[in-house]
Amino acid sequence: LLQKSFPGQLAEMSSYIGTNEVWSGGSADGSFGALRIVSGAWLEDEYDVVYHYGIGERPEFNQAIPEWYFQAGGPFFPQREAFTTITHFWDADGGPEKKTHLSDDLWDGDHWTTWSYDCENALQKMRKYVNGDYDFLWAYKNGIQSWDWCGINSLQLMTKFNVAGVVDFYNAREDFRAISYFGEDGQWHDTDCPNWDTSFTEFHKAHAYEILGRMCHLLQDMSVPCHVHCNSHACKHGMYCDYYENNELNYTHPTAEDIYNDGETFINPYNEIDDPIYFLMYFMNQIADHYADGKTDGDDNIPDERFLPYLEPILPTLGPPTTTAQINDANCRAMHEKLIKYAIRTTAGLLYWFAVETGQLPRPQVLSGGVTLTDDIVVSDGATLIISSNAIVNLNGHKVTSAGGLIIVERGAVIDPDIRLLSSDGVLIGLYPDMVSALDDALPGQVVELREFDFGRDVYVASGKTLRIWSGATINLNGHVVKSTGGTIIVESGADINPDIRLVEGSSIKGLYPSVELAIQEASNGDRVIASGVSKTCEDDFEVPGGITLELKGCNMKFDSGVWLKVLGALKADNSTFTRLGGSNWKGIRFYDSAVDSSCVIENSTISYADYGVYTFLSNPRIRNNTITNCTYGVYLNRSVASVTGNEISSCVRGVYGYRANCAKIVNNLITTGTSSISGLRFYDSEPEVYNNTIQGTFTYLLDADHYSRPTAIGPESQDYQGYNRMIGGSGATIYAHDHSEVVFGSGFIESTEGYAGYNTIYLDIQTDRIANVHAEGYSSVVAQHNWWGAYPPEGFFADGTSSIDHRDPLRSDPGGGSNLGKPAGNLLAGALNVNTYASTGKDILRVLLSEADWYWQNLCYRKAMERYKAALESCPDSPYAPMMLLRVAFAWRSLKEKGLEEFLSQFVRSGNKVLSTEAMELLIGENIRHGEIKKAIERAEYVISDNPGTEAEYKALFTLFNLYLNDLEDREKAEEILARMKMKYPDYPLTQMAQFDIGEPVEWKFPKPGEFGESPGVAGISPSSYWLGEGHPNPFNPTITIDFYLPEEAFVTLSIYDMLGREVRRLIDSRLGPGYNRVTWDGHGDSGEVLPNGVYICVFRSGGFKACRKMILLK
Repeated sequence: LLQKSFPGQLAEMSSYIGTNEVWSGGSADGSFGALRIVSGAWLEDEYDVVYHYGIGERPEFNQAIPEWYFQAGGPFFPQREAFTTITHFWDADGGPEKKTHLSDDLWDGDHWTTWSYDCENALQKMRKYVNGDYDFLWAYKNGIQSWDWCGINSLQLMTKFNVAGVVDFYNAREDFRAISYFGEDGQWHDTDCPNWDTSFTEFHKAHAYEILGRMCHLLQDMSVPCHVHCNSHACKHGMYCDYYENNELNYTHPTAEDIYNDGETFINPYNEIDDPIYFLMYFMNQIADHYADGKTDGDDNIPDERFLPYLEPILPTLGPPTTTAQINDANCRAMHEKLIKYAIRTTAGLLYWFAVETGQLPRPQVLSGGVTLTDDIVVSDGATLIISSNAIVNLNGHKVTSAGGLIIVERGAVIDPDIRLLSSDGVLIGLYPDMVSALDDALPGQVVELREFDFGRDVYVASGKTLRIWSGATINLNGHVVKSTGGTIIVESGADINPDIRLVEGSSIKGLYPSVELAIQEASNGDRVIASGVSKTCEDDFEVPGGITLELKGCNMKFDSGVWLKVLGALKADNSTFTRLGGSNWKGIRFYDSAVDSSCVIENSTISYADYGVYTFLSNPRIRNNTITNCTYGVYLNRSVASVTGNEISSCVRGVYGYRANCAKIVNNLITTGTSSISGLRFYDSEPEVYNNTIQGTFTYLLDADHYSRPTAIGPESQDYQGYNRMIGGSGATIYAHDHSEVVFGSGFIESTEGYAGYNTIYLDIQTDRIANVHAEGYSSVVAQHNWWGAYPPEGFFADGTSSIDHRDPLRSDPGGGSNLGKPAGNLLAGALNVNTYASTGKDILRVLLSEADWYWQNLCYRKAMERYKAALESCPDSPYAPMMLLRVAFAWRSLKEKGLEEFLSQFVRSGNKVLSTEAMELLIGENIRHGEIKKAIERAEYVISDNPGTEAEYKALFTLFNLYLNDLEDREKAEEILARMKMKYPDYPLTQMAQFDIGEPVEWKFPKPGEFGESPGVAGISPSSYWLGEGHPNPFNPTITIDFYLPEEAFVTLSIYDMLGREVRRLIDSRLGPGYNRVTWDGHGDSGEVLPNGVYICVFRSGGFKACRKMILLK
């Protein structure tokens, strides 16, 4: 790590580092080792050469300890293992001279014995190595050594040497002299053995490096909590600090590259404290003191307040101090990952101290505390300038440059401004007071790095220049721009730029801008404008032009009333907020047909108080994981196949609306109501995929499929194709299929594994009752097998004479499902209920064809189903089922994506069958719009209007014309003309209100009910051959419900209303009536005029021996 700061300058120290050497291999090996730094670090644990503990010396115990404890078999034998490291502890909170107090309980085989003693601390030992005030004890690994070469002609066990301080030893300033030896007689003897005098310079130098290794060991022990809390090793308390040491190979070990690349270097020991060794030891000790060991909690007390500027920035990064109760492997691992980096950095600082004191590196100039420059500083060749971590340096218009010397800025130092010039290999070569002078001085390959700066002017990065904004930088543009005029601009991850608005081409930054508008204005085709954390208000429409991508990351956008965010290019919004500026709604986010689908996504964002949360016109963005609330339309899909997934849509009049939105995906959304919500999902001539959604609340409709729509709830193969929608509520209908629509929420899948599809939860809660409340009318169908309807067997299916509902095989319990934003649990049990099969038509061939076609249709075998429906149409074009057959042929044709549908439909336009002719024409209009044939679509819509006055067909054709003029042709005047016709003929109808809203007129939303258009669907063209009682509509109702019935002949009729206790509360008819259709309305009052309470009522019809009942729900 030290070499990273001083490349190529520490060759000698590198040669003495060593690898894994301990001893030299000679017979005299012992506390003298291989004379390398690593051998000294190893031997410091083996031989205490300063205080001689474990080599003939032992501490003075505070208790009487039996002598046999120290003999063979005793717990303190051999002493070298028991006592050699007792001076590796230091309770720095007690000061430099505080003795180390060690104690524990010891088991001697019979009982526990408490022992304790006090000894020298690690700092005191460190100072001995530095000052040389000790006798170095050479103990031989082999226990005995012949010294006959010395002239003593005797065997020795140990030898004491007079030794200098480690720096003087390196410089060979004093002799290294043996002063006594320990002989076989067990006595110390003076010796006149020749000295290793100062001529043995290489030996002195090598031995100094080995002592330096011992000092590294002592310093690194200060990174272990038990060494700074002075708790003995391997005590009965289960010291995790030892576990920590012994298992550290299992932990992360950062390299010098890891630390240096993270912006860290060696810990500089030269500062105003003016005691490098004490600084390094105390600094490391107090960081480790933050952590607990098995006996002592950690703390952040710093008694020596001179260290506060150095330690206060570090301690918060370690988290709260740990306690003994928190000691475990995971915490030890986290502890290690923090402490090992500081151990490496302080060790590098100790090596730096040694290099400086021995002349291998120049003594640094240190700037610390508050400094204001009064002149330029030039660091000459061979010199070092260190700006300390506690320094606050005001450049005051001056610069600091290197003329071959080294400039080091420690992390934590504050430089104002902080503009750095780096060499091509990343070495700091200058500090500058302004950007212009730094860029002017930069040579090719050099980098101007910006760390702290407030701009006062625009800056241009010329060709050949590089400006880099550091990962920890704080930059204020102050209304100015930073632009490339051929140079390179780099912004590292984590940089704080205010505001952070970038113009990017490919992966290159072209500039930094003070506003999104200015960046967009200067963008070229294909460029991206990336804004992060920006707050912006828009008083006028804000436009993303074609060819430009706007990326918003964590931005806060506010829009004035009636203002759009228009996307003609591409928009990527993540974790951003879009809302109104004042008290009135803004318009919303609108994607136009020029938007680049693959680049458009809104995710993890909040959209609120808009007319249209997201409006897509002929564009297909991804809308996922957003919160969309308090909008009129949460998502409006206008001829779009966008994916709408994982969103929370709440308090919107309509959650998701699809207008001719084929193949859109509506998946895993949570859609809930507000006070005036009409529909959770509404589709008009759309064929979306709908699964895994939760739709609940007081919607009028949970799912509204209108005008040739076919939403399908068939999930992916991974969930066995099951729908798992959860739909609870829907006072008008849970599912409402009308005007030639089909809702597929569970088909048979007879050829597949049983249980495919279905598995949706659908019901309306009415007091204690749960009913399906599914409605189909106007040549529509609901195919919904294998679902849970809130009760078993289910009730509440309402279809007119032109439509059908297939709810066979209902589940017996709730399968759960819905969005994972609100998903309960449930069991799956299939039931067995067969209803809603085709009625006999009197023609066997039709019955056979319909049966086969239906079977293939349920299995989604579209080609085979289409063949049979076409054959049935050809055979029986006047059948009451013909409109349904034609509709399914069209749906199948679209699913197969084959040509020829228009030609096929055209023959029915000319067939003379008014019902099929109108249906075919409406289908052709849809095909024209899908293929962009707007003029042809308008012509056909005008024909439908002229040919079907006063009908639903006219009403829908007018709505189609309105949308074509407003959106496709952008002819607002013509759209207003069409809207005027709608308002005159169909005021307050849902599509009229929607058209009014789209053109910007104020709307007071009405709440439509099934069957409210024109004449009752119960009389729409199919005459029963016998007595018939229709379903009441709307149902549930408030305030009135309409009941239709049919008499094949004149007869006496009784029609009564009963409550759930069997009491007749109202008799509506009690008289003779003529044959044909009849209608009666009930207003929820009893025979005496009283207002009846909410609840379930039964309508009973009796005539000519015929009796029928219908359930009705009064819901106010």
